Amino acid sequence: ALWIGRSLERLVGSVDIFKRCEESFIRDISSLVNLRCYMPGQTLCVEGADDDAQMFVLRSGQTVFEKWQDGKPHNEIGLSVCGEMAMLGAELRRTCTVRAQTLCFTLEIPRATFQKVMFGHPQYRKHFERQAVAAVPDGGAEWRRRWPMLACASVR
Repeated sequence: ALWIGRSLERLVGSVDIFKRCEESFIRDISSLVNLRCYMPGQTLCVEGADDDAQMFVLRSGQTVFEKWQDGKPHNEIGLSVCGEMAMLGAELRRTCTVRAQTLCFTLEIPRATFQKVMFGHPQYRKHFERQAVAAVPDGGAEWRRRWPMLACASVR
């Protein structure tokens, strides 16, 4: 069990948005992740859905991203991490559908879990707010109007 815990901590710590976080934060969030398995063709999340807003970290397997643009489906091979902006609250709905192309094992960090860990580590609030605002196309102006707590977050 200790080996699995350390393995999860290394995987979570390697994700870009968590790279600047201390070991205690990584340990806390790693202890609360959900481990899931998806069969080929099974859907991880659906474009436009209002769901648990979880971030997916792919441990093994391959995913495909499906997005409708100009009335046509566009597919591309997935990355090892997706959904971080939904977890941070920068996106209210999923921006694409993600499906397992092969047998996939994931770590999932729901927004509620992330917020619970953030409550114990308030020093990272600005760090994550900056990342979320930087990812929003208009520099976060519309987003800050919807989320007044981010009024003090710096613009890109």
